[in-house]
Amino acid sequence: MHLRIPSWCRKAALKVNGAPVDLDTVTSDGYAAIRREWRKGDRVEFDLEMSIARLFANPEVRQDIGRVALARGPLIYCVEETDNAGQLHRITLPRTARIEAHKEQNLLGGVVTLSAMGSKEAVENWENGLYRTAPPATKEAKLKAVPYFAWDNREPGEMLVWLRDG
Repeated sequence: MHLRIPSWCRKAALKVNGAPVDLDTVTSDGYAAIRREWRKGDRVEFDLEMSIARLFANPEVRQDIGRVALARGPLIYCVEETDNAGQLHRITLPRTARIEAHKEQNLLGGVVTLSAMGSKEAVENWENGLYRTAPPATKEAKLKAVPYFAWDNREPGEMLVWLRDG
């Protein structure tokens, strides 16, 4: 039996009949090979860690320069207006922000969301001007991201995959 270990997986664990298998000794070209005489009732457990990653776009993609996307395992995430109080273009995700995964059984049929503390540019005190010499103030903002496949299943609103990188 050959089990593929995807490139997005940083940590995998394999057990046969409850006994751990050393993946370093059975893995070649991205596949774990189990060679054995199989018997009725044999049980294989294969655990692929779905770690959280920040993805950066190729600099040739002009629209995404200075932006970051979030992934958990093979899933891409997005932020929606319904969770993040609108005006998503003002959100920045600092590189130092700790991103956490949360199982939410009652959201969209049960999904894992991601959350982090980011910042959001304030729009107060612009006196209807388009420009000024001082940068806008920022305030701390809690971000919540849902799997991209699940977006647009609640209230209508804006959605964003690529966040400003801070």
